[in-house]
Amino acid sequence: MYTSSSGTGTPPAPISGVGSSFAALAAEEWATDVAASPYDLSINYSSTSSGDGRYEFTNDTTDFAVTDIQYGLGSTDTTPPVFGSTTFSSWAQALRSCTTSPA
Repeated sequence: MYTSSSGTGTPPAPISGVGSSFAALAAEEWATDVAASPYDLSINYSSTSSGDGRYEFTNDTTDFAVTDIQYGLGSTDTTPPVFGSTTFSSWAQALRSCTTSPA
């Protein structure tokens, strides 16, 4: 029988989240920290992408999301993220131009 630090016999339901691969290490550390007493929480985190996390959270298919992209009230990420889009390609091109040394 499960006995939490508060003395109750029912374990809390697992909490599931998805999102940023960049922040995955921090999310996994947090999950480890809250698994111990006094919290006794079971956290499942799947490192996918910030865009996927925002999409899943907006569509109520996950309990929480971790994102590198600002997310606020009224966010409407209702379409799955598309990689190779103009926005991502433009960002990648800008990053390449910043990291290449002049000839």
